[in-house]
Amino acid sequence: MRAAIYSRISRAEDGDRSGVERHAELCRQLCELRDYEVVDVYEDNDLSATSKRPSYERLLKDLPSPKFDIVVAYEQSRLARDEIDWATFRNTYVSSGKSLIEFVRGGTTDLSSSAGRTTSGIMSVVDAAEKERIRQRITDKHQEIAAKGLYHGGRRPFGYEPVKLPGAKQGSTLRIREDEAVLVREAADKVLEGRSLYGICRDWNERGEPTVKGGPWTATSLRRILRSPIIAGIREHYEARVPAQWPGILTERTWQQVCTVLGNPARQPRKPNKARSYPLAGVLICGACGRRLTGMNRGTAENVHRKYGCRLVPVGKNEQTGSLKGGYGCGKVYIDADWAESWIKFRFVPWADDPRMRSSLAAEAGVEAERIRQLVAENAADETTLVELDEARWQRQEILHSVYLSQGAALRGRIEGRQAELASLRGQSTLDRFSGGIVEHWDSMIPEEQRSIILALVESVVVDPHDRSKGNHFQPGRMRFQWRSTEMLREGEMIDEYGNIYRAEIKAVS
Repeated sequence: MRAAIYSRISRAEDGDRSGVERHAELCRQLCELRDYEVVDVYEDNDLSATSKRPSYERLLKDLPSPKFDIVVAYEQSRLARDEIDWATFRNTYVSSGKSLIEFVRGGTTDLSSSAGRTTSGIMSVVDAAEKERIRQRITDKHQEIAAKGLYHGGRRPFGYEPVKLPGAKQGSTLRIREDEAVLVREAADKVLEGRSLYGICRDWNERGEPTVKGGPWTATSLRRILRSPIIAGIREHYEARVPAQWPGILTERTWQQVCTVLGNPARQPRKPNKARSYPLAGVLICGACGRRLTGMNRGTAENVHRKYGCRLVPVGKNEQTGSLKGGYGCGKVYIDADWAESWIKFRFVPWADDPRMRSSLAAEAGVEAERIRQLVAENAADETTLVELDEARWQRQEILHSVYLSQGAALRGRIEGRQAELASLRGQSTLDRFSGGIVEHWDSMIPEEQRSIILALVESVVVDPHDRSKGNHFQPGRMRFQWRSTEMLREGEMIDEYGNIYRAEIKAVS
């Protein structure tokens, strides 16, 4: 008879094949004793019976073929660990025209007979019970390791590398990899300053910073790292948390602030799309109602027309008519994004490299990084509460309309107040990093860096309504700077100088 050998080992240290090969050798010896011809060997190393097993799947596909007459395995549990999996294998085996199966531990079984089906069925129940006992032992071991604050194993976390404890039979700890820990701290600082995960990932990918697997960074992978308690020196097992036996890259307070900011519903991850890049979002203010202009796309997917506008969005329904009620902005002010960004680049950006501006800015206000973090974290918490309040209102929970309005107004007031204070603080670090070369690096900067530089110089840029009597062309006079430093207002000749540069560029382009 022609035999196919199946061998499987659940756990193999560092991919060691000695176990799976030992089982295969014992099967070969049995085949030699029974005078079977071995035609193929199917091996699944370091794979449990409940995981995806490529060689096992290949064996199932080969069962109906005349390639072999019998399967030989070390024991029944190598093929299946519970009643359902065994019943699937047995039915496939018998329906393919085969009946006898050999086990090193278990002997020969005729699966086509009633006695064989009964015996193998009882064995599958015993194997399933053993699997549950093994699972419980593993769970108990993991709980014991977690209670001691030890590392659970698996793929190493970014910023650390596993270290075996001397003399310990199980469990390990972690050691900080400073080259990666620097990036974790950098990402935490930028998140607390209001930067986006996508912007951080784009910066790292351009710098060639690899992930643990060596691939590019994504917002999802970075979010997972920053929200992991591992980087704060905390060992988590289900809902229990204990101090870990390794040092934290971040302090627990900083990590909690980062989690609060990333948990903010307003910070939903967005799909990277160059057409949706709006560096002036959060900078431009509606001259009609005072709300911030938001970025919006017009046109088709092939021909996207970007604009900044005072968005009129529905905030509820009219209880009498059932129609949607508009809110947030007036919906009256719009401006072409390409023209506005070009005007800012040529008329405004050279101010960032001017030494008079820097000395004036330093004299009036400094940067307090801790205050920026505090404001961003508090805003994230209030925005989360605001979303929950809106959801409670829409779900018709027991909340009075007057309470809803008063609490919502108070939350929005606090958020807008902090945003105004943030505008007076953030942006300095980016300004210093590109000291003397902002004009040179402007086109290569990500939108968050461009925005932070603009906000370092101005509180906002007010956009007045379009004057239809002057035609439909771009009107630079609609944009008015709200300068951060009073010294800048006394340097009016520089504004004219850069304005002339801009007008020359526009004339050349047209």
